[in-house]
Amino acid sequence: MAVKDRIPMPEQSPEERIKNFSEVALGYTEEMALAEANRCLQCP
Repeated sequence: MAVKDRIPMPEQSPEERIKNFSEVALGYTEEMALAEANRCLQCP
């Protein structure tokens, strides 16, 4: 079974974070979410 790496969650840059109170994590796109959902639950 092939091991698939975790897809990192996109985040605001530190420069943007200091200017607002929005969530740091920007969330997955639909394509990224599907790729992450297709990973084996035992993959790191």
